[in-house]
Amino acid sequence: MPATREIPECYEEGPDRKEHLSSTKHRQAVEESEVRAAGRANIEQRLGVVVAEQGRSASALTLTNLRLPDFQPVLAQEIPSEAEKSMWREYSKYDADFSAGDQVSDEDARRSFEKEMDMMGIWDAVSLGRQLDGELDEPPNPAAEDDALLAEVLAALDASDPFDTTEAQQDAVKAAEWYPYPSKTMLLLDICDNLPRLPVSESLMRTFIWILKQCGANDVPSLDALRKTQKKLRTQCGVPTISCTSIQGKNFYINDPRAIIRMECANPDIRSELHLYPEVNTNGSVSELWHGSKLCVELSPKLLTPMFDAGHGVHYYIDELAQLSDGRLVIPVRWIKVDGAMHVDVYSVEFNAENEADVKTDIFRVSAALLAFNFLDLTFRNQIPKWTNASTASGYHSRMPNPLRAIAKGDPFYTIFIDYFSDDVSGNRSKSWNKHWNAYMTNRSLPRRLLQNEFYVHFVSTSQHASIPEQFKEFQKVIKTSEVDPIRVPDPASSTGCSCYRIIVNTDPSDNPMQAEICSCMGAAANLPCRKCKAGGSQQDKASNEGYHAMFSCAEPRSKSLILETVQKQVELACEGNEAELKRTYTANGIKDKYTEYWINDILDRFKKEVDRGASKAAVSAALKQWVKDHNDDIFSPFLTTEGFDPPRDTPIELLHTILLGVLKYVWHATTKSWTADQKKTFELRLQAAETSGLSVEGIRAAYIVQYANSLIGRQFKVLLQCGVFQLHGLVSDNHFLAWKTVGELSALLWYPEIDEMESHCADLHVAIGNFLDSFAEIDPSKMITKVKTHLLTHAPSDVRMFGPLLGAITEAFESFNGVFRPCSILSNHRAPSRDIAIQLAAQEGVKHRVAGGTWPIKGEGNEIIWTRCGPAARQLMIDQPILQRLFGWKGAGTVAAGSVMLAPISAIKGQRGRPDRKIIVLQTTKAVLAFNCKDYDLASEWYKCKNFVAQSEEVCDTSSWVFSSSPIDPENAVMGKVVDVLRRTDSMEGLVILEQYELQPERHALFNMPVLAPRRREEAVFLLLKPKEIRFAFNVQHDCSSGTCMPTGKRPILQERQETQLEEYFIEHDPLVSQFILNIASLHNPHLLRRVVPAALIKPSPLWDDRVLLHRQQAERLREGRDARKVKNAAAAAAREALEPGTSGAAPKRKKTAIGPGSKRKRTGKTTGRQPKRRKVVARAAQGKVVPDSSDSDSDSESDSDSDSEADEGETNEENIDRDFEAENQPRQAVASKRPGLRVRVHVDYRALNG
Repeated sequence: MPATREIPECYEEGPDRKEHLSSTKHRQAVEESEVRAAGRANIEQRLGVVVAEQGRSASALTLTNLRLPDFQPVLAQEIPSEAEKSMWREYSKYDADFSAGDQVSDEDARRSFEKEMDMMGIWDAVSLGRQLDGELDEPPNPAAEDDALLAEVLAALDASDPFDTTEAQQDAVKAAEWYPYPSKTMLLLDICDNLPRLPVSESLMRTFIWILKQCGANDVPSLDALRKTQKKLRTQCGVPTISCTSIQGKNFYINDPRAIIRMECANPDIRSELHLYPEVNTNGSVSELWHGSKLCVELSPKLLTPMFDAGHGVHYYIDELAQLSDGRLVIPVRWIKVDGAMHVDVYSVEFNAENEADVKTDIFRVSAALLAFNFLDLTFRNQIPKWTNASTASGYHSRMPNPLRAIAKGDPFYTIFIDYFSDDVSGNRSKSWNKHWNAYMTNRSLPRRLLQNEFYVHFVSTSQHASIPEQFKEFQKVIKTSEVDPIRVPDPASSTGCSCYRIIVNTDPSDNPMQAEICSCMGAAANLPCRKCKAGGSQQDKASNEGYHAMFSCAEPRSKSLILETVQKQVELACEGNEAELKRTYTANGIKDKYTEYWINDILDRFKKEVDRGASKAAVSAALKQWVKDHNDDIFSPFLTTEGFDPPRDTPIELLHTILLGVLKYVWHATTKSWTADQKKTFELRLQAAETSGLSVEGIRAAYIVQYANSLIGRQFKVLLQCGVFQLHGLVSDNHFLAWKTVGELSALLWYPEIDEMESHCADLHVAIGNFLDSFAEIDPSKMITKVKTHLLTHAPSDVRMFGPLLGAITEAFESFNGVFRPCSILSNHRAPSRDIAIQLAAQEGVKHRVAGGTWPIKGEGNEIIWTRCGPAARQLMIDQPILQRLFGWKGAGTVAAGSVMLAPISAIKGQRGRPDRKIIVLQTTKAVLAFNCKDYDLASEWYKCKNFVAQSEEVCDTSSWVFSSSPIDPENAVMGKVVDVLRRTDSMEGLVILEQYELQPERHALFNMPVLAPRRREEAVFLLLKPKEIRFAFNVQHDCSSGTCMPTGKRPILQERQETQLEEYFIEHDPLVSQFILNIASLHNPHLLRRVVPAALIKPSPLWDDRVLLHRQQAERLREGRDARKVKNAAAAAAREALEPGTSGAAPKRKKTAIGPGSKRKRTGKTTGRQPKRRKVVARAAQGKVVPDSSDSDSDSESDSDSDSEADEGETNEENIDRDFEAENQPRQAVASKRPGLRVRVHVDYRALNG
């Protein structure tokens, strides 16, 4: 029988004490107390054993020496509280009843428990595991277990965090330095917790804090204090995360884009970079979006910035009457900057004989400085004229004043354009495909040089369930509110001290499959595969002479209104139950909107159900049409209803996926698929010997490129694009070699960062595109009708006119941002990934905003709004710490001045202590004495050797660089050559560059069709002394190995683990007798600068074929002949099968179809390793009816199977870079396994269509 518990002396004696001691309640209380006591004794005993075994006192236990066999938290000592004492007194006096609540039945308790577990997401383990794409037999994650154990141990060591008194102890001046953080330590911990690519878990952050405390650091906060500060700052200056439910009922979260834009506009440094008006340069140069025709000509002025701030609170709006200084009345139509000065396109207002004002719609441009009075001034002065009937009917009078004036409330009103990027991304680093639909955005009112930095790419939303159109629908709703409730921030440039902004979507620079989905295009498998025009037709039409020739040019353009009208017709057909006609419209137009398809299928199902119930078709159709009318905004894609966004026009050609991972990959595959091992080795040696100075690549790994030829990503294709053509002579046919030359010439034109003369540039583009398509079709005519990317190139000139250089629409920065997204996905508990990821990335936005010097509003005394910013020390931290800038993907505005030089490092002398003195060089001991202008310098002067210098183009050049420079004799003329040495005077910062001169030859190279450089004098070198600030830019040259006997005769030891081994490798030694070099016009580095100094005759593209129509007719004939030959071959194979297996009707026997996808546990051979499956295994697996990956020597679509998902994301395996840009993405094919031994099965899988 259990012992009776003694009542403490503090409890008063009562008359009913004996009766209480024998009660059931007392016995239950005693049993519970004994259980607690036994547990406490057990823990105390085990802890004592550990202390005894380790030979130390309990106070000496630390994280490094504590080893508990099975960790148990120590229970607090049971001491009765005042409330408990009072309770016992009440019981003794009044024999009070205790209640634990109403009793519930077992069934009710079970239902309640199931509901709670369902809310926690752990009741149905099987369903949960499938939802998380996990395997039931998946082994436990040791890292996760260690992480949890670490958190428990740290919590035990410091179970009750001491009250954080650092904030109260801070000196007021010190706190102001790090405001809004109480200390520098708190700021650094917040930064560490929100670094984009270095995720920190909860236990790891606890470890950091514990280490700091153990080291005796000052001002170390507790974890709770850090979280409390972060929560407070998120409320003050964070990005709200908004819960959304799509019209299809799918839940996800988005980060408020209005808050993101508010942060950028509230940062003085970023605000000064904003370009809020279209701009025109009188010299014709185009480098940014605001120079393109979309903003300058085509976009409705109502969507541009509608007003001009003339100062002193005077604002001029479009569609309002204004008066010029000469007394003329005008109506502003479009504000535009000309060479940086504000101008305005206007309608003139003239008076008739009755003194009535008539609006003339002929637009002319005037300087904004000529504006004298705005509409409010004219109204106040009672000078608003009487309008003619025609002007009144046109609505000019009704639009005055502009409605936006009232919304602005006296502040300047501007328009911010954004790019909305979307793609499917894996949330895992492993091979397991964890699909997320992601959306990012950038502020396109900022210069491109800033947008190339990761700092300016912003996360919007992600979901494993909601498609991109569903997410964009909610995004559209949020930014739409900025038109009626604009974003207000303080603005030093404003005459009122504040400005307001609205958000307009500019473009969607996603990859090709996503852009096709946005444009409601069925993609490459459709008869009309182009998202921008109606090029195409049936397979017979495209193979005809006329149809084939049409694929080399743009057809009738598609438009948003036409697509929307077609989709509306398809919905109407669905309401009528006409499924057959609906399918015919898909085929005839190539238009099939995936967002609306959900509703079309729903309508068809509802139609069938109602008709089956006996309702008349007419009544059902009428009811469904009425329902469609009532829900019109929800049924159609938001991309087709967003004002200012025209999907076919505003999805520009994307260079990464269309050039590098598109047409260049096709050429590379066609080149290497038939190479022998000797040819591959020869190419590898040549490529490794290529000159990399003046290229936009960091290095060449030729062995990797050759070994994994079918698994390359954009980085490797950039190397091949710029260097490949020089290594292919003697290894490929003439047609292949011609395709390499033309693709390099075309790519350099597309990579222009600045265009001097638009029409001339577009004409060159047109020729270069035609040359490449013609030469590529010579290799394989079928590619022009099976690869939609080849046709998309024909739209490049129009996109350049519309948006400026296509570098502004390249997705490398977005793809790189996937490396920021993935750590947030990995650290999520995967119960609510959309919410967790959005909150974490919103926290990163807040930290970036604060440390970069942004401002945010707080409430002051009297609830007045005060805009504040971080303290000076906190802001200076970002400026002074380059490592912090790199971690945040931010590049400061400060750059090294052109003409500056950097001294060469001093090498330490082995065995000598201290730093040796820098070696002094006398100028006459250098090659400067051979320069023809050496008399301009004191040859006895003393100089230091330098490592590099900065040219006018702000690029770093060294002694291996080839450069163009202004002539010291005639600065208008350019000289070129190779940098031999860089020096700096010992007594000043004056630099000197010794240049070996070369000159352009009058004719192009006979083989490469590129300019040729040769020494100025064949018999001796000619040198020239230049100042570093005279150097214009660097360029790339390649040695003319084709004219010499450059052979792999050199030997060098192989480096392993950064050490030389006894193994040797061969390398190319250039022929010293060949002193001429080829100027690489395929280089993507400074192509626009190169074409300013090289004569047009040596660099301008010219047509390769005079009669392209005849050429295309011949190619179409070859295409048809090839098809006919394949039909004959297939018929013969069918006849052979019929002879072997009667009854097959001449067709191949049906085989079991096995769908595979990214979720398959089977290793995807040939994808990561680049090795092809052995023939024996392939045959065996094919015989067993299993799927076999496609071989690299196939002439099928396998060359498009490695589009990178994150081209610039370091550390990713190529397994993550699975191609979602597969050309048949909208027609997924199932893998077909053969039952016939010896047959290799080729598999093509659309990972976009299959939901992993």
